[in-house]
Amino acid sequence: MKKIYFCLPAILTGVLQLSAQDIITKCNGEEIAAKVAEIGDTQIKYRKYENAQGPLYTLPASEVFLIRFEDGTREVVTPLDAPAVSPATAAETTGTESSTTAPAAANENYAQINRSVKRTKEPLRDKHFYIGPRAEFGYAAITSKSGNISGPVCSAGVIAEYMFDKMSPHGAGAGISYDMYMFEEDFDLNCMNIDLYYVYRPRGRWNCFAGFKFGIPVKSEASGADLKTVTNTAVGIEMGAGWATRHFDLGAAIFMNFNSTLDISESNRMAGVKLRIAYRF
Repeated sequence: MKKIYFCLPAILTGVLQLSAQDIITKCNGEEIAAKVAEIGDTQIKYRKYENAQGPLYTLPASEVFLIRFEDGTREVVTPLDAPAVSPATAAETTGTESSTTAPAAANENYAQINRSVKRTKEPLRDKHFYIGPRAEFGYAAITSKSGNISGPVCSAGVIAEYMFDKMSPHGAGAGISYDMYMFEEDFDLNCMNIDLYYVYRPRGRWNCFAGFKFGIPVKSEASGADLKTVTNTAVGIEMGAGWATRHFDLGAAIFMNFNSTLDISESNRMAGVKLRIAYRF
């Protein structure tokens, strides 16, 4: 279990630091390696991939056929059913070539692109703020001076997330939940938990998060030494990843709580894994 806790932060850090590029495919077949900043109704704003901190460039939306984002999703800007021919393209041709050869060559180019790309459209986020219910089911274990116990855990609560930008995968979230730990033949423990976390949510089909948990026990059937070791306010860490759609999340998380007991001889550690299901309105 300890190896998992040490390896997962490194994996998440590596994922967040990956530098991939967006590809803008123009209607004439030209491709531009870029980092798309904004997709408007009439123009596309982007920075050159080799100069990600450089100036913004713009392209008329009518000249852009497709944008392939770094996470693998694609957005068709100008369908090939109605290709746009720019004035510059028309000016480069003369006589009968202008009316026949150039459009025919362009249409053939469009057809080649169209055959190689599935025509799907992944829309931008419609807002920055999301809120919705969350349910979790898993297994937890407590290690303390008085012994080791384990059992299932379930949780129900509400989460709220704020994405920093409609184009950005980065955001912050908070949640409040009621957790029930069922340790058979020993005791049950119910807690109120508050979560604060960072979320990485690209416009693909996955997401990951990492943050802190603050737990306040509200009910316990423990007694004696067990009561002293589990009824203190707990601070913990939690991280996970999973599959996502525009509003629905399904994933897994690992967590570890550190109880704030004053007597170190009675301190304990709780760790576990959970399946997480959430819906964000």
